[in-house]
Amino acid sequence: MASEPFATLQRQPVCAFYFLQASTLLALWLAVKAGSGVDFFQLSEGLANTALQPSWMPRNIFLGLVSKWVYRPAAYGTIPLFFLASFVEASPHAAAWVVRLLCALAVTIFQLGDSCRTTSHRDYLMVYICWALVVGLNAQAVAYGLCVLYILGSGLSKVIIGGCRHWISPSTMRAILQTFAQKTPKQGGPILGFANRFICRSDLLCALLGLATLVFECMVAPSAFFLPLPWRFPVVGMGMIILHLGIGAVQSGAIGAFFLPNVAAYVVGFGDFGPAEHSTVWSDCSPTNLDMFSPGWYLAMAVCFLPLLAASLRPTRLIPEDWPWTPFALFPWNAAQWRFLHDSFVTGDTRLVVLSECPSKPELKGLRVIPIEHRSDVPLMQRSIRPQNEEAVLYDLWSRTLGITTYQDELLVGALRNRFYGQLAQPLLEGGVPQSGEAARLYALKSIVDLTSKFLIETQRVVELSTGMPLTQCCLVRVNSSNEVLEVII
Repeated sequence: MASEPFATLQRQPVCAFYFLQASTLLALWLAVKAGSGVDFFQLSEGLANTALQPSWMPRNIFLGLVSKWVYRPAAYGTIPLFFLASFVEASPHAAAWVVRLLCALAVTIFQLGDSCRTTSHRDYLMVYICWALVVGLNAQAVAYGLCVLYILGSGLSKVIIGGCRHWISPSTMRAILQTFAQKTPKQGGPILGFANRFICRSDLLCALLGLATLVFECMVAPSAFFLPLPWRFPVVGMGMIILHLGIGAVQSGAIGAFFLPNVAAYVVGFGDFGPAEHSTVWSDCSPTNLDMFSPGWYLAMAVCFLPLLAASLRPTRLIPEDWPWTPFALFPWNAAQWRFLHDSFVTGDTRLVVLSECPSKPELKGLRVIPIEHRSDVPLMQRSIRPQNEEAVLYDLWSRTLGITTYQDELLVGALRNRFYGQLAQPLLEGGVPQSGEAARLYALKSIVDLTSKFLIETQRVVELSTGMPLTQCCLVRVNSSNEVLEVII
């Protein structure tokens, strides 16, 4: 009888989803606490005083949901609610739907508050599956389709933004790995620094890793729809787990660990829970027939490919980055793009910034720039991320409107239209603009500043949380080692 709970998890995908989601979130909370002393559920609040508001959500509702009075109870409630749900789903309780609804509400508020501050893509699968359970859609089929969409979307973003040939070149993987190699494991660097350096020294290894990534994301993942059920988790589900572990080892321990909660979706979406008891898209928590051409299989296909088909009609050919929608654009930039963006906005002495809410526009020279990428000499949760004593500050827009895993349509469409993000080593800008050298670089930077300014003004989506006001005045500045403005460039 002692093994009965585990037998239930093996038979019922919904129970397994809730239990694994609770367990992995708890493991992540413990790992972050042990590794850095930071409370995982308060991490995003300590990173930024700006947030990206969904375009469709009224500002007062958004600010209420991300306030600590709403966000923290929801965040801390996710783990106990998930454990409760795994127990209720395994028992003949009439309250199962109510618990599902509470889980969905809690995780939605938590994920919104976290992702709007950090642009994290970690918990989208969790939110989608929780709401599918509330609606009554089959969790296995929805998780199946979402997992493929998540992996395939990441691959397509690399092909569309970075370009297939450029992304699989050795220089792209080397550029990504070398960026993270500059950090210690505690700062988000690779756990195995020696492995990172070894790979970076080899063109062959860098090329093979890049090629393997695109092949897995663009070919192996969608092939799951045509694999026999027992093969899906070993081939695709375990492939993703190995990918996360590899990222943690040679790229970033933090990124590898933070995606641990997605294991719940992989197990449910790709797992084999025994003989199917249902063949419809509406079901309880029992295993469902996901064989090819079954109703569950068609539902999974629709969940995966309908968003991609709709996105193909958009100018960017990608799903918009507008919560709760995301293209899952994980590291889509090729080497030239990556180096240009980091040299211009992260590792060099120039920053793309936006002015805090002020009664009047102050002199920008000498103002403090508040970065999202924290400085290594200041403990993460001890940084000052808000204006002090009504001071005027500038907020770094890196990872807000443009970053290693994020972009906004206005920037991407404008950049693609100018062919700016092609091969920056040999700029392809047209229409009488400079063809090479510093003049071409400044033209490209001005294009980004202009497009960012247009996005900020027209959408009003970047919000200062301490005042609740949208921020619209952006510029490119040069900073000193203390992140104080030396001059305004653009």
